[in-house]
Amino acid sequence: MDPELLKNKFRGTILGVLVGDCLGSPYEGLKTISAQKKSNLQQRLNQLWDVKFREPVMEYTDDSAMTCALAESLIEKQELDIVDVAKQFSKSYHERPDRGYGAGTVIAIAIQQSLHLNPSEELNISNFVDDLINKMDKIEGDTSELYKERLNIVKNLLSEDGDDLNAIISPNEQRVAEELGVNVRALESVPTAIFCFLKAQRRIKKIRTDNPLRRVIQYAISLGGDTDTIASMAGAIAGAFYGYEKFSLLLLSHCEEWERFQEIADKLLDIATSNEINKQIMYI
Repeated sequence: MDPELLKNKFRGTILGVLVGDCLGSPYEGLKTISAQKKSNLQQRLNQLWDVKFREPVMEYTDDSAMTCALAESLIEKQELDIVDVAKQFSKSYHERPDRGYGAGTVIAIAIQQSLHLNPSEELNISNFVDDLINKMDKIEGDTSELYKERLNIVKNLLSEDGDDLNAIISPNEQRVAEELGVNVRALESVPTAIFCFLKAQRRIKKIRTDNPLRRVIQYAISLGGDTDTIASMAGAIAGAFYGYEKFSLLLLSHCEEWERFQEIADKLLDIATSNEINKQIMYI
């Protein structure tokens, strides 16, 4: 893979976590997002993405804080050191306990798949889900059947949209929430985030944007529930696929410490590509 494209994707992954988190947090805990709130969200994102204006930055929550802590531990230790990760989490919590710290999430597989895909080529949605099912079956162990069941629901829901990629599909947020879940538990949020990424490959009714990365995050928020967590995971997958250039710099300027997150992404890329074994993996 071209080094610049890989850098773009690494940045997109980390910034996707941050942006989804910042945008989703005001809606966290709402069981449903009313039509008025969806309209307000549309207007809000139009403003953030396209208009230069001054206002207090949007703060991130535990989702970004824990991602940052994990990344900084990897950067410092050059490997996964569970003890150091725990210390980083603890440090982050004591510095800002008001961010709120919930359960961890399992999303790395989908991000890894997206990093290796070319955003200029049409994504094969069915193959993407099938690959996830196969990989999660090996990694999750005893819980693999539960994830496979949810991912098959993802596949079935997506198949109902038909094959016309130019059609504007009508979302049924209530059904998605009922069948996949929109809660903090990994089983009720990870498959939902994956669904949001895949659903937003096509235009969605009442989400007016030609930017597919924005469409992913906006749709994830529209489902309600644990909006910051689901939007941050969906944003990470979409960022890994499309790259950070799909983010407006105007939008990023309103996100807390966005430049720090971008720097973290660059350092992670350096680590991933400095080791010869990792280099062979990353450039497949």
